[in-house]
Amino acid sequence: MIGSEQAAADCGILAILRGISPDEAAGIGTALYEAGTRIVEGPLNSPEPFRSIAALAARFQGRMVVGAGTVLTTDSVDRVKSAGGQISVCWSGAWSMIRKSGTGFAIRSCSGF
Repeated sequence: MIGSEQAAADCGILAILRGISPDEAAGIGTALYEAGTRIVEGPLNSPEPFRSIAALAARFQGRMVVGAGTVLTTDSVDRVKSAGGQISVCWSGAWSMIRKSGTGFAIRSCSGF
């Protein structure tokens, strides 16, 4: 199973899938995977983001790190994890979400890649 640090080292890119629908997720994820991308995030301000994250996580389990961006609440961290997400990207001052995500759930708090 690929972890977030290995995926970042392999590719160096985190693809942000802003605005995708669950029906588009697998096809876009496949194109990105075939191009060498190993980390994708579905921003939570996209249509049905948890369904998209679940579709990507199921399709690429162990081969691509999948998670969410624009994570604004600790409840969303739980929902990302339940959907199969491995990363939760939030703004760097979101300490409650960083603490929540820290146990068994990788999180990167950064201003961008």
